[in-house]
Amino acid sequence: MRKKLIIKFLKKKSTLIICFNILLIFVFMSNGYAILNTALNITGTSSIISSSEKLWKPDVEFVKTEQMGNIFFYDIIVHNNTENTCQNWEIKIYDDKNITQSYEYGERGDGYRIIKNTDWDNRIEPRGSVTVTIIFTVSYDVEDTMTIEEYAQYFIENYIKVSGTITEPNREGEIITNGGAMLSLKKSEIQITNYSITLDTSYKTEIENERQYIIDITNDTEYDFIRVRANVYLGKDNKMLEVSPSEITCMNETNTSFELPFWMQIPKNTTTSIYIMIIANDKNFIPDIVLAAEI
Repeated sequence: MRKKLIIKFLKKKSTLIICFNILLIFVFMSNGYAILNTALNITGTSSIISSSEKLWKPDVEFVKTEQMGNIFFYDIIVHNNTENTCQNWEIKIYDDKNITQSYEYGERGDGYRIIKNTDWDNRIEPRGSVTVTIIFTVSYDVEDTMTIEEYAQYFIENYIKVSGTITEPNREGEIITNGGAMLSLKKSEIQITNYSITLDTSYKTEIENERQYIIDITNDTEYDFIRVRANVYLGKDNKMLEVSPSEITCMNETNTSFELPFWMQIPKNTTTSIYIMIIANDKNFIPDIVLAAEI
């Protein structure tokens, strides 16, 4: 199925750069989780930015999920092991002359890019975590001093800083719900109502009770969907493993919120598929989900 999706996407795009980026993402979709299970886990460092709010020191983990030559896929996993809810988390990725970011993540600052929580639904609850996927290229010029693999590890350990606060703001905006799933709509967002979620009975895995679900999103509005967010309710008996593709995935005890990558816009009159992998004891389990689109 994913090979067909690649072909479909490539037929729609006209430039080699866009085709290459999409191909990279779908390779990651196909292989990322299997590699994640055996990947090297690196304990990251964190820093705290001055704030009048109560500061929070996160536990940070960097996981390499894929490598294609000198192109690296990493997950930045921010764990909240406190008894408080973290709000206003942010990840700073500082510039390095030997590193090229594959995408322009977040907001641009003076010598860095910053990815941060933008709304109530991306808070990190106690025992929750947020995962941000980044893709970057290491220059072959570094091979005089270390391998490209060593430099990639050096980069993530020294050029990425994480901070946050534990002040809980009030939820704002219209709240949309479906069962236990809920999202706060931003002013520029509308609820997506034309979608389906189905269990992929052909999905093969060696992980006990892992199941893949396919979410088909159809844009039948008069607007293009610039950005798509979702919240999935799992309950306490099930566990989210992965959302593919996603740029930011926030996993909490019973719910998971995620945002699709900025490149994955959904034009009007088109349908896009995304995949979620869940540990579910009930083979007939179908999670609750709500979706919102920026227009």
